[in-house]
Amino acid sequence: MRTISSDPQAHQVVTSGTTRSMSLGKAYVTPRVAGVGQARTINRAQGGPLHRATSTGIVSALRGSKTFRIGRVTGGGTSRLMQRRTPPLQVGLPIRSWSARYVGRGRGGVEPMSSLSLEYLEFFVENASGSEQVEVAFTTPGQEPADGQWHLASWGAAGRAGARARIRVGPGALVLGDGTYQGWVRVTTPSERPVLPSGLVPIT
Repeated sequence: MRTISSDPQAHQVVTSGTTRSMSLGKAYVTPRVAGVGQARTINRAQGGPLHRATSTGIVSALRGSKTFRIGRVTGGGTSRLMQRRTPPLQVGLPIRSWSARYVGRGRGGVEPMSSLSLEYLEFFVENASGSEQVEVAFTTPGQEPADGQWHLASWGAAGRAGARARIRVGPGALVLGDGTYQGWVRVTTPSERPVLPSGLVPIT
């Protein structure tokens, strides 16, 4: 006769060694460490702008200052008064009081005059009063008159700017052949005797 028996089943072992009871615990968050080494508590701080440092090293507070305008320096180094520069003296062309120009046959202009015509030719003399002695000469263009070429003339209209010297040209007076002549006027005063070229006179 056989004996029937059963093998008992063992529970799973939780730990090796001595079994300890498990108790509930709380988890805490560790504050952020500010530096390497020992943990320190971080306090809340207020941020503010730093004053601008006036030098390297120690920071010092800046005080308000006023800005002043510096006057213009008149020279380098020691200030000196500037004097106005006087330009060098210059001499221009001489100024003449007399001039003459051929104005033609009265109001007829300077168109050519016929050698058969008897007319007055006029020359305007600047600054003449009309009371001076006046003479007229006719030469080849580019040549000055000789002493024997001067002819006594008279004055016509006069004004503030000058007067007109007149000479009668043509048959029975001063005869000029066909050609182009240079006109000249000579005025005589107690202190002056200007000889004035006065343009070309065409005769046909």
